[in-house]
Amino acid sequence: MSWKTRLKLAVKRASRSRDIQQYLQANCESVEQVIRGLGPDDSDPKAGAGARIVFNISCTHLPAFCDASQANDPKPYKNAYDLNTQSTNRLAVDRAIERATKPAVRAKDIYFAAVETSGAGIRFYGDLCLVLEHQPSMESSRDAKRSGIAVSYRDVLILNKNSYDLIREPVITRIAGKKRTSFEVGAANELRSWLGSWSRDLREMATLKVLDYLPAAARRWTTGQVAESLLDDEDYIEVLYPKSFAMTDLLEVRGTAADAAAEADIANREWTGECPLWQELEWRQQRREARRALARHGIRYRVVTTRGRIKGG
Repeated sequence: MSWKTRLKLAVKRASRSRDIQQYLQANCESVEQVIRGLGPDDSDPKAGAGARIVFNISCTHLPAFCDASQANDPKPYKNAYDLNTQSTNRLAVDRAIERATKPAVRAKDIYFAAVETSGAGIRFYGDLCLVLEHQPSMESSRDAKRSGIAVSYRDVLILNKNSYDLIREPVITRIAGKKRTSFEVGAANELRSWLGSWSRDLREMATLKVLDYLPAAARRWTTGQVAESLLDDEDYIEVLYPKSFAMTDLLEVRGTAADAAAEADIANREWTGECPLWQELEWRQQRREARRALARHGIRYRVVTTRGRIKGG
């Protein structure tokens, strides 16, 4: 039997195969394990592992963030409203967020972030990934109060899509097609179906996202596959973080292996007598200054070389 034929038969029986259903159940449980910071054979979470809230920032701006933190600026990390750079699109999306949330989350108080497990965030928004030390509680509000767990920001809101998808196809046309409904009202109605909270919905929202990426098969999903599915390029679970933060709130700062390799290549070309572009040299210098700023303030910088598990030692 050819592999082509086997594939056709496997697709036909996937929905009714007991074996695949058992694997699928185990795989769904493994997503929750990754969220909690557990590997497939672990009983205790690893330090620093599990779902984290991350913000990406350009190396150009990181020294200023460190300086603002040291100067006790009330908002060291700034959003578009702090910088007065909000665009028309940003305003339209944020009005929908305000209307969709109860109690309403004010746009000027939102700091947009992503859910990450073992990677370096969304490169498009900046080459350095700021990883918060603080994790909102995975307990429900009632259970957390009952057990005495610190519950600050336990109800951080999350979206299963980038909120900017409201102004992109096919959603924007769907909203526009609703008669006698303004964009703000239509977008808010759409957004409510994307909305959840960290404590109540993250595990299920993450599992549904991974199910969209990975096949239902008689194979176990790995932690790396789950991590890559949760944040792939610019597709991620968005976090509506309700406050600014300082460098003392960070677990670490992460960079990608690709950026580290690009830096090394620029240095090697310069050393061998080639002439890198001015922009390349400027970027490398900014990266160096950013790492020096982190070192001065005792913040760990780590290059992510794999999304999966690694052995210590």
